[in-house]
This record gives sequence, structure tokens and C-alpha cells, in this order.
Amino acid sequence: MSFDLASIQELVLAHFGSHGIPSRMGGVEDPDLEALIQDAVAFYSLIKPDTAFFDEAGDGAAYDFAVPSDWQDGFSAVVSVEYPQGDRIPTFLDMLEVTAYDDTGGTVIRFQSTTPASGKTARITYTRLHILGTEATGTTIADSDKEALGHLATHRFAMRMAAEAAKLTPSAIRDDPVGFRSQTNEYLRVAEQHLSMFYDLLGVPADSRQPAASVAGEIPNTMSWGRPPLTHGQGTSRFLGR
Repeated sequence: MSFDLASIQELVLAHFGSHGIPSRMGGVEDPDLEALIQDAVAFYSLIKPDTAFFDEAGDGAAYDFAVPSDWQDGFSAVVSVEYPQGDRIPTFLDMLEVTAYDDTGGTVIRFQSTTPASGKTARITYTRLHILGTEATGTTIADSDKEALGHLATHRFAMRMAAEAAKLTPSAIRDDPVGFRSQTNEYLRVAEQHLSMFYDLLGVPADSRQPAASVAGEIPNTMSWGRPPLTHGQGTSRFLGR
């Protein structure tokens, strides 16, 4: 890939500059921009996860297979299992018989009906979080999604700024309380705008979009997408369809 963490940081600050609003203000703690960007990467991964695969050689007895080292419990999910691997026309197991099982030694991929035969190989494809590296060579996000990620990170940053502004004590804003309330609303407006641009660039239908934090309710001290990052949330299947 051709972009890295620093290039997304530059995008966020450029977006703020285009709105004519400060990326920090008196009395507001500087947000940890890098952490907010990595949080954006986690949410992006929920929509467009990275995928990888590993092969398991059958022995006619084993039906549990250890997950790879980059499997992330609470996020990773099996996408498909090709078995036997290598046929000219690929054959895939029914995903109803494949599950991620919490064994005493850790998570395993269990085939509930099929036992790979000796001499046959099962290819297991799974999802994992994307990486935004400090160097472009370490980034797994497609170049075509750089702008989308920049807008998402800007959304996160603007929401954090709004939250920090809302936490200011009355004594800190006694000279211009109306101005600070207006600034908070401006951050929220910018956040909504960039979240919409993120979804537009990814082509996510309007009825499938996660809402931003409500501008009518209490502004959270920490940002949320409605579920903790790095998980699919309760009631969401561990298996991601294509």
C-alpha cells in the first residue's frame, strides 16, 4: 500500500483546516490523534475486514484446528472452508458445520461433520483487523480507501473535540459560554459531515449505516460506534457472509 499513519494524520488536520475550526482550544486536552485513528481503523475493519487463510493437512482423525497467531478473539470469523483444497472447481463446506470453539487450550476451528482425510487439505479463510502501519509497507488497507479512512478518522477526532469542549467547567468558559457551546455544535456538525462522506465513499447504503453519537443527548466522554471496538457486538453472527 502507498499510505501510512502519518498520511492519515495529515488528512485529518487538513480536513479541520478546511472547516476553519481549531484542532485544539484553550482548556481542551489535546486528543490522542494516533489512538483515534487506530480506533477508526478498527471500525473500518468491521465494514471491510482484512482476510487471510491458512491450510490444515488432514489425518483422518482431527476435526479441531488451532487458529493462527493473528486471529483476534471477538473480531475474527471464519469466512469459508475449501475442502478438499486444490480442485479445479473449488468445493466449500457448508458454514453451518464450521464454528469457532473455545477449547481449554484456546480457540479452535471445529468441523462438526467433516473430518479431513489423510492426504487432503482444508483451506480456512478468516477475517482479521486491518493494519495502518507507521510505514506504507505495513498497511493492509487498500489505497482506494485512503480518503474514506481519512474522513472516518476526522469524524472520530471531531467527536472527541466536541466531548472535550462539553466537559469544560463553567469557570473555564465564563467569558464566552455561548461561543463555546457554538464551537461544540460546530465540531458535531463536522463529525456528522465526515461520517457521511466516509459511508458515501465506501458505498454503504443509507439504511445500513451506523449512526453517529446523538447531538440531542449527552455528549459521551469517550467515543462509541454503539458497540465496543474490536467486537461484532451482541446478536451479531461470528460468521461474515460475502
